[in-house]
Amino acid sequence: MECTRDSECNDNQVCYEYKCIDACLYDNPCAVNAICEGSRHTSQCSCPPGYFGDPRERCLTVECRIHDDCPNDKACYQNQCHDPCLIENPCAPTAICSTNRHTASCSCPPGLVGDPFVQCAVNDPIPTIDDPDCEVDSDCPSGRACINDICVNPCYTLSPCDATAICSVVDTVPFRTMICSCREGWQPDTDRSCVPVDLPNPPGCRSDDECSVGEACINRACKNPCDCGTGADCFLADHVPVCRCPEGTIGDPQIACVPPGCQRNEECSDREMCVDGTCINPCLIEDPCGPNAECYPQIHVANCRCLEGYEPDPTARDGCRPIGCRSDPECPDNQACDVPSGDCYDPCIANDPCGQNAECLVSQHLDKCRCRFGYTGDPYRACVPFAPPECVQDSDCNTGLVCLDETCVDPCIELTPCVAPSTCRVIDSSPIRFMTCVCPDGYVSTDDGGCATLPPIVSGCEKDDECPESTACINAVCRDPCACGLNAHCEIVNHRPVCTCNTGYYGDPKIRCDILGCTSDSECKETHACRQGDCTPVCGPDGLPCGGNSECNGIAHQPVCTCPAGLTGDPYQVCSSKSCRDNSECPIEQECINKICQDTCAIENPCDPTAECRIKNHEVDCSCPPGFTGSRRPGERCEKGKISQFFCEF
Repeated sequence: MECTRDSECNDNQVCYEYKCIDACLYDNPCAVNAICEGSRHTSQCSCPPGYFGDPRERCLTVECRIHDDCPNDKACYQNQCHDPCLIENPCAPTAICSTNRHTASCSCPPGLVGDPFVQCAVNDPIPTIDDPDCEVDSDCPSGRACINDICVNPCYTLSPCDATAICSVVDTVPFRTMICSCREGWQPDTDRSCVPVDLPNPPGCRSDDECSVGEACINRACKNPCDCGTGADCFLADHVPVCRCPEGTIGDPQIACVPPGCQRNEECSDREMCVDGTCINPCLIEDPCGPNAECYPQIHVANCRCLEGYEPDPTARDGCRPIGCRSDPECPDNQACDVPSGDCYDPCIANDPCGQNAECLVSQHLDKCRCRFGYTGDPYRACVPFAPPECVQDSDCNTGLVCLDETCVDPCIELTPCVAPSTCRVIDSSPIRFMTCVCPDGYVSTDDGGCATLPPIVSGCEKDDECPESTACINAVCRDPCACGLNAHCEIVNHRPVCTCNTGYYGDPKIRCDILGCTSDSECKETHACRQGDCTPVCGPDGLPCGGNSECNGIAHQPVCTCPAGLTGDPYQVCSSKSCRDNSECPIEQECINKICQDTCAIENPCDPTAECRIKNHEVDCSCPPGFTGSRRPGERCEKGKISQFFCEF
């Protein structure tokens, strides 16, 4: 006996069946792609490097967590690297979007000017925005009128006056009024144009052509006509001023040109701050947090908070420090809290209250005992083995009997499914035997298990081949042979009915099929247990969870493992050949060879190749089959016996 409790084993082992085994071999609750390691006599789960998530459910891998995990021309969106221009393109339809340093930027194509976030056009475009600036002229500031839902200077947009006149806006309501007036030294010619005052010797210029290339004739004087907005560039074309924003700036050149991007934090979202005209997460600029603390942006600044399981101060030089438990709910469900030390511990390891053949489990932070598989009794005192039942499935019973309540009975007598004159017959099917009611000749089966007579048949069929494939010849009449039970489906194969339970049902399809489903083990057969709402066998494929060469039987909704006759060992691990000193310690069909009970015929067949080797009473039997005399031992042969003439004539 290697151990009696977990504390006698290594830290990564548990005591099972008085042996120290790896905790993960005893209980591995981890996900398929997680790592299981034994620690403090329990199984601990963790995700591999580069993965995250709940290691007991599933470990996931992501392409990125922050923008810096992605190439320079991509940004991190929901743990994947994408081009920001494809996710949230901030540019105008006619502008070009490009990504640099994980941020989308906009620019107008060559030959076009304007605000790339609004519109790029050959001439200065009229900005288009979703919400209109105005609806009527009175919605606009002084000197502006509402044209196409935008407040603009109507003198620039409509140009109502001739080049020789000056246009001015009068703030009238409901519509603005434009007035064409003449400069000093000029006089009205029409409502929209002016002509110079005719003087004998007019001083100064009379037209732009009389001025240099960089000037225009204003009030008979050659002057620079530029009056562009702040930060705008001005150049003359035929003495007419043309305003535009310099490269790298945006805006209305008649009003002001500013650098693109944000100018202050308020122009960014709450989780970003304005840095060099770009809205960016402040945690990416500078992470002020210490160890075991995480940075999160809020109100345009970087803030710190402790990771789960740690206590403040997160901004201290040493960061956040681990905190111990104060009560059981702060520990995992399978551990309890030692308040003085603040450590979570396994109550079963500290104080195992269980009796013999019982195991200790922790649930809701409390240690509880239960009997091992195949045992019953008081787990806090001692558990004893279950008494083996007479049967657990129909195949355990003799022909004509079925297993009901772990007892072999005749179902025809116990259940009486048939009504006279029909007779009940048990069909030895597998894994479930079923009953059928057979009617005498001249009768046909009814739904209640009885028989009904048929009217005289004048003519009809003699065999099934004379009927269509979907019918059979019954009492000289081609008719549907189906007579399946409730919730069963009937198919005709070679004129014979084949009954199967509908999907989701089980039972004898010729009698009745019941719907699957359960809420507790008591609703299932002794050999089954209720798992996820279905009654499923407790013994899985290849006899799992039993060990090699062992037999699995479902008893009281639990798998019970036993070694077959002639084998010994731990049935939950592996069963091996039984050791012996002489033949009396082996089954009659085996011999004691090299202190192990073995089948001599399986090791070396001493009989003639045509004979069947058998072990009887621990010895090899090479006797001849019935009707032959002699022996099949080496050097001998079997000969066919002589049959008397009297027997042949009879």
